[in-house]
Formats: sequence, structure tokens, C-alpha cells
Amino acid sequence: MPATVINKPFRMFTVKEVLPLCIISLAVGFAAYVMATAPATIPIHFSDSGQPNGWGSRDGLILVPLLIMAVVYLFATFYPMLPVAHSEQELKQISPYAYVIKTVLLALLLAFQVDIVSHLPTAKSGPAGQFQSLFVIVFILGITTACCLFLFRSVKNRAAASTRAGHRFLIIWVACAVGYLSGIPLIRAMLPEFTAAVRITAPPAIVLIALLPLCLLAMGLAIIIADGYSRSAGMGTPLIDAWVDKSPSWPVLKSFLFLSLVSALAVAVTTIGIDRVFFIPLLPAALSEGSGSTLWQDLITSLYGGIVEEVLLRYLLMSVIVVALRKACRFQATNNTLIWTAILASSFVFGVSHLPITAAIAPLTAPVVLRALLLNGIGGVLFGWLYWKKGLESSIVTHFMANVFGSIILSFS
Repeated sequence: MPATVINKPFRMFTVKEVLPLCIISLAVGFAAYVMATAPATIPIHFSDSGQPNGWGSRDGLILVPLLIMAVVYLFATFYPMLPVAHSEQELKQISPYAYVIKTVLLALLLAFQVDIVSHLPTAKSGPAGQFQSLFVIVFILGITTACCLFLFRSVKNRAAASTRAGHRFLIIWVACAVGYLSGIPLIRAMLPEFTAAVRITAPPAIVLIALLPLCLLAMGLAIIIADGYSRSAGMGTPLIDAWVDKSPSWPVLKSFLFLSLVSALAVAVTTIGIDRVFFIPLLPAALSEGSGSTLWQDLITSLYGGIVEEVLLRYLLMSVIVVALRKACRFQATNNTLIWTAILASSFVFGVSHLPITAAIAPLTAPVVLRALLLNGIGGVLFGWLYWKKGLESSIVTHFMANVFGSIILSFS
């Protein structure tokens, strides 16, 4: 039988809501105190030596975390009202995860707000200021790690009575954790510039350890949202569902594996060919010479793109766009026009998401931007089509293998 869609929210004002509401109250009180005591213009960017080289409004920097807090709280609290295809039993299984992630994100935003104040002109400097930054990083590490352990324990304790949604969440979440761990070399390479920009004095290793659990929490919330929207959009995770239901998985895998491998090879050959013929002559030396990483580093990092990017851009973004357009256009069912619009939109976002990394290597000239949008868009369209026709697992395998084939071809060319 199809899942019954729930159109009413859970009870909002329960005892458990005291904690997140207290965090928001502390943030509001703290913001009011800072706005009453800090100067109207404050430094918002710092040089490598720690000297301010950018200034901005105090009100904006203090109020933005409060705005994000409000969005996070309201969205996570009223999530059951959204147009998703969860049954009441599935919502009860997933709601504890959403509550924990919501509470921890609010606590992290409060810590971020406190850390901002530590960098104001009136804040302490020297060893005391360094200790405060280190404390914030350790606080982030501790609270996010505790949340991750809670989620694992919660799923383990409910294993016998767990629903398909709970098992599905755990499998995708663990896969994203593997993807993030594979991206550590890339994150480590960007850490020096990041820590200098936000004036974090903690050791880079501590920053790296603290960022990973935070990313996992954000991915957990994204998976929870995407799970319902993907079903409502008529797409899903057929291979994972077969594992959860303990039904034969080989027929499902066989239905898309060959197509995914051929598609991945086609994407790799096509994008490298277009790049060599049209873009390489127009690129700065920093881009045309390649990243300088080894083949093994590229192969390991490919897991990040294959898993994390597909979950965010196809499983989440593409599904949300389909459902949002269907509601906006008042269509009774999903049609091909809606899906192709979502495929193109998510592919465009996929291309744009590569621009920040590109900008760190070379200036964003017109050929550089066009190259990022076109080459990533070619893969994005194919990945979106496979997600629509074959499921999330097919787009993940295709994206991962396209990166692998591309790395192998470039290493021997």
C-alpha cells in the first residue's frame, strides 16, 4: 500500500523543545548585549598576520547567525508539514534525528556567534584570544561527535523495529561519511587560507577534525529532507531498498551497472576531448598544467564527488525542484518537463559549485567560467537522467567512475 502522507505537524511545544529554545534565547540575549557595547563598524576579514583588512557592519554580522537559527529551527520543526511522501511511522522514526541535528546546529551557530565577538576590537588578544578560539573549535568537535555517536546508538537500539526510512538514512549517511573522509586531502589543502581568513588560531588538524563531524550533521539533515522529496518526485534508491528489504539485490545492480560504466567512460572521454580542443589553449598556466596530485589521490578523492555531490545535487536538490515546480504549477503528477527542468537546474548548480575551487587556483575569466559550467554540466545532465531512470545508486556509480576514468586517462596522456 502507498505511504499515507501526513499533512499536520507533530506537537511543537513539548518538553524536548526547551533546549533548542533556550539556545535561541541565549543567542538573542548575547546579540543584544554585543549590539549595545560593540562599535557600529567592525573588522570582518583579517590578513595572514592577523591585521584587519576588511570592515563591515556590526549589526549584519551579529544578526545573520540569528536569522539562520530561525530558519533552521522553523524548518526542522515544521518538516512534517512539507509535501513529502513519508508515512506516520517513518516520520516518527526520522524525527529524533531531525531534532538532534537541529539542536546541535543551533548550538554551533551560538558558538560561531561567540567566536565572532572574540575577534572584535574590544576582545582579548594574545594567549587569551587564542584559547578562546581553541575552545570554540574543541566545543564544535565535542558536541558534533557526541551527536554522531547518538545517531549510531539510536539506530542500533532500534534495529529490530526500525523502518525502511531509518535503515535507508543510515546507509546513505555512512556512505557520505566515507565520501567526506576521502575528501580530506582536498580539505586539508584549503585549510591554511580558510583559517587565516577567519582568524582561527587553533592548529589546522583540530580545525579539520572539527569540520568533518559538522559536515556529517549537515549531510544528515540533507538526507532526511531528500528522502521524502525523492519519493514524492517518483525517484529513489532501488538498490538500497533491496538491501533494506533483504530481497535479491543483484537484479537491481545488473539493471544499471553496465549502463553506468559506459556512461561514465563517455563522460570522461567527451569532457577531456572538449577541454583539450577548445579550452586548454585559453586557460591560465595554473589550470592547464593540472592539479599536480597523484593518480591514487585522484582516485580516492573521486569518492567524495561520486557520493556526496550526488546526494546533495541529485537526491536533494533535483528532487526538491521537481516537487516545488509541481506544486507551483499545480500539476497532479510529475511529468517529463518538470524532471528535465530539474535536471538542467541541478546541472547548472553543479557547474557553479566548482567555481570557488577554480577561483582559488586562477582568476575567473570568461573561458574559465564557461569551461566549469559546460564540462560539469555535461556530466550533471547525464547523472540527473540516470537518477531519474535508474535511481541514486546509478548516478553515484556513474559520477565516481567518470572521475576514475578521467584520472586514468589524464595520467597516461
